[in-house]
Amino acid sequence: MRLFFFFLIKTAVRMNNSLFLLASICLNFRVWIH
Repeated sequence: MRLFFFFLIKTAVRMNNSLFLLASICLNFRVWIH
């Protein structure tokens, strides 16, 4: 799970898309809470 999250961050940085990064963080945070 942590590796997947890291991969999402690395992909977002490579794409240089902060919106995608924020969305992935929010989704992961909601999944963790749920």
